[in-house]
Amino acid sequence: MAINILSWNVNGLNSPIKRTKCLDYLRCKKVSIALIQESHLKSADVHRFQNKYFKVISSSSAVNKTKGVRIVSKRNIGFSIIRSGNDTEGRITYVVVSLNNTKYAVMSVYAPTEGDSSFFQELLRLVVSLEDCLVVLGGDFNAVLDPQLDRSHASKSDSMISGCFNSFLQHSNICDTMSRNSSNKLY
Repeated sequence: MAINILSWNVNGLNSPIKRTKCLDYLRCKKVSIALIQESHLKSADVHRFQNKYFKVISSSSAVNKTKGVRIVSKRNIGFSIIRSGNDTEGRITYVVVSLNNTKYAVMSVYAPTEGDSSFFQELLRLVVSLEDCLVVLGGDFNAVLDPQLDRSHASKSDSMISGCFNSFLQHSNICDTMSRNSSNKLY
């Protein structure tokens, strides 16, 4: 069975119609695991983003209806959950699963827009602590790898955010598989 993973910034899931449409889209696209950012759901409402096909297996919510990350999986997926964790800010959630005798750490991340280096340091500590797992990381990092190349008018703040992001990638030994500069090409 192939595992299809999608990372998706949904920009809010407080509307019942939008939640239904998002879950229908996941089913239509045969997504096995969805890494959701900007759900804007409070902790008490996390259960609202599931149905008979999908369930929330890990989440983190902000105190107010901002931020929010979720990991949603098909209900009939063949892995066992070993542990899960999250931050208290609605920015990081992860789950460690076992599939075919291999441990995977699946993470959904929503980075601050202002280039907070302490956020990337916390994320790096978490990734390093999961050294016994293959890490699958998806999210909205609010950064580009090369502001001069990827922005029409790169600002100082773009450079700072990109510097934090690139430093995280380098120190965690994680690569952006969709990047032009990645040595791990997708074919």
